Amino acid sequence: TSVIVSPYSWEIEQMFGLPEHYPLAYVPDTYYYSSGWLVADFLDGDRVTYHTGALPGTNTILVRRSDGLNYVVLFNRRNETGEGAGYTSVLVSKFNTLLAATEQWPEHDLFPSMLPVIFRGDFD
Repeated sequence: TSVIVSPYSWEIEQMFGLPEHYPLAYVPDTYYYSSGWLVADFLDGDRVTYHTGALPGTNTILVRRSDGLNYVVLFNRRNETGEGAGYTSVLVSKFNTLLAATEQWPEHDLFPSMLPVIFRGDFD
C-alpha cells in the first residue's frame, strides 16, 4: 500500500535512477545499469526495468513494465554457447507482443482454476 511504500520511495527512485557517476554518456531511448537492474527509459516516457540471472542449466528474467504488467520467467536451461538470440530476449519480445495485443483482461483471479490443470493434482 502507499502507506507502506512511501517511506521507501526515495530508495526505489535511487535504485532505478541513473547512477551519479555512471561511466557512460546517457543516451535517451536506450538502457543503463543501476543497482542490479537494466533500466530502459523510452522517449514516450515509459520505463521498463529488467533483472536477469543464470547459473549453469538455469536462466531467469523479471520484467517490470511501466503499464503495471509484470512477469517472471524461469527456465531450466540456458544458452550455453552464447550463439544466436538467448531465450530471454526471444521470450520477452513475444510476451510484450502478446501483452500489447490483449484488449481485455479477466476481472477475476484465474489462478485457483488453473492450478489443478497445470499440476494435474488435487490441491485444497
